[in-house]
Amino acid sequence: QGVEVTLWTMARPGGALESADVPSESVTCPFDAAAIEAAAYADTTLFQQEALHLIDADEAARAERFLSEADRSLYIMSHGGLRKTLGKRLDVAPEALRFWKAQYGKPELVHPHFQLKFNLSHSGRHIAVATADRDVGVDIETACEGLNLEQIAKRFFVEEEQEYVLSGDRTRVQERFYRVWVRKEAVLKAIGFGLSYIAKIAVLSDRVEIKLPNGQAVYYSIRTLHSDAELALAVAVRD
Repeated sequence: QGVEVTLWTMARPGGALESADVPSESVTCPFDAAAIEAAAYADTTLFQQEALHLIDADEAARAERFLSEADRSLYIMSHGGLRKTLGKRLDVAPEALRFWKAQYGKPELVHPHFQLKFNLSHSGRHIAVATADRDVGVDIETACEGLNLEQIAKRFFVEEEQEYVLSGDRTRVQERFYRVWVRKEAVLKAIGFGLSYIAKIAVLSDRVEIKLPNGQAVYYSIRTLHSDAELALAVAVRD
């Protein structure tokens, strides 16, 4: 089975919530593709209300710990959206799904649904969920103003990635930076590694070798699903 990515986009606060299934073979902008579905909800408030009934007690308690109402709402909608996506893939009631933390603390479904792997990412108005029959990671990032991208690249990117980001057309530095960043995060999230490993992997190739702490070499394939100066989306799956 291939990788499936579902993207939820909030048009504006209190506005429509749109969902799009992104084809795994797409390497260009998927958001205007034929796979975009009609908006399932006329208002994000309705989606949040439904999501609140889908998440479990632990998720609800974590949501309550957010100080910002916006962060709390995004957490509820992203985890509710994750459950809706997984429930649809498995033909199971979303609220019945149970999770545990596997190796490196990565969440996984418990028996009998553990074969379906998943990953969740959210940024700004966007929520992305990736599913596959193998370890999978997804990352979506909206551009942040005021960041010193050159400094960050020199700290976290390997030499060839720095050259890719910082050379050439200076007007496209931001686009190239986020393209590399989401590919790195997608791989790390597929494994379950934290950001402390981000400077140790190179992701310009579409297939990368990763050395695990036990010395085992594993391989991941990476696809950039969207990349421009404002938004980047990538998915990685274990070979």
